[in-house]
Amino acid sequence: MEYSLDFESEPGTLIVTISGPGSLEQLLAYQTEYLADPRWSLGMKVLTDLRGFDSSTVTSDQVRALAASNNLRADLFGSGRTAVVVSEPATFGLARMFQFHTDAGDEAIVGGSRIER
Repeated sequence: MEYSLDFESEPGTLIVTISGPGSLEQLLAYQTEYLADPRWSLGMKVLTDLRGFDSSTVTSDQVRALAASNNLRADLFGSGRTAVVVSEPATFGLARMFQFHTDAGDEAIVGGSRIER
């Protein structure tokens, strides 16, 4: 799995782009990286682009484990808004499952082929 963290393009917003096949460990690692980054601030908005992410190896148990980890670290994320962009129905389903297990009711998950700014 490859990812990029863009703190610069939109002030107050972290733009994450993830591509390729991923694992639970890699998903946890990229979150740990940005939470430790000095440019991260509580309540920052996050836009995650999963259109290039291959979720075929991600299981529902892994999604629940990722959600549980996020719930334990909720104080590090803050209350900023989150949006996720996906292009594959399976990735959409996994993102919705994650949303359900993290109580992220105000998170937007959008299916589509491009991000409009």
